[in-house]
Amino acid sequence: MDYLKRYKIFENVQKAKSFLNKDFVKEEDKNYIKNLLEKNPNGYIGKLVELYVRDNNDPTQSRYNIDKILKDLKSIKLSKPIEQFKALSNILDDIEISKISLKINKLKKANNIKIKTDRWVSENIYSKDVKSENIDINRFPSSNIKINTITELIKYICNQGGEFNMDYHKDWDILYDDEKYLIYEILSYEGANHCISKSQCLTHITMYDTYKKGGSRFFNLIDKEKLGLSLFFDFNDIYKKFQILRWNDTALFSLEQKDILEIKEGTYNLDDKFSWKVAKSIAIHPIEEYIPKIQKIIDIIPKIDLNL
Repeated sequence: MDYLKRYKIFENVQKAKSFLNKDFVKEEDKNYIKNLLEKNPNGYIGKLVELYVRDNNDPTQSRYNIDKILKDLKSIKLSKPIEQFKALSNILDDIEISKISLKINKLKKANNIKIKTDRWVSENIYSKDVKSENIDINRFPSSNIKINTITELIKYICNQGGEFNMDYHKDWDILYDDEKYLIYEILSYEGANHCISKSQCLTHITMYDTYKKGGSRFFNLIDKEKLGLSLFFDFNDIYKKFQILRWNDTALFSLEQKDILEIKEGTYNLDDKFSWKVAKSIAIHPIEEYIPKIQKIIDIIPKIDLNL
């Protein structure tokens, strides 16, 4: 290990240790930082601790994110110095985009695709809710691929998105099921993790239990053909509200108590409520594919026993 690298690690460790002397850092967080320093004295730790302390509304999620980042950074290189990142979520995004780039390179090599793909191609694919784990190289036999442009490559990968091919879990309460969509209520932590995006809060049992105690019920709408474009939605018994999210945890649409009552009465009209302007402002894509899914959720709400 050269001198500069050793100094960088020393500097980062000292930066992380400096937060142990801050009065505004809770004792529980100081213990976590000490444990983190013992296990991971590296050139990333100072910035990770800084981001952990700066944005710590949800310590459990932040710790989960840091664990994932440290694991991924053993094999993935960041696209820019870690000091330039403003949040843990930004680092996770950067890593996921790099993973997509690796998958694209493998896909190109396996299928002799002679197209130069810069990082923006992976960023474009990531913006369309396609995760690296859903890009299955084995689903692209070379004899069937005829791709000559970047646009064709992006479209091909995004239209794949992974398919649903698993057994139904015993802790799913099935509300709707046909050849295209599966909608169910999640009845346990095990039922949640049988099929769910890794970016969602339910991947950690502590968070699952916390949300359940707070009055939340959880549901999935599975797109059987394009798993990456599935929807997660929850209902809170306290606030009497449905929140519909994409699988990358981006809020897509909400239904207040008055909306739910209109749905049960049969007077609710999605066309009057959905804001295309808002959808475009947060870069939801492909929005046209989400509209019928939102409508399908609205259609099954009368079947759900809600305490309104």
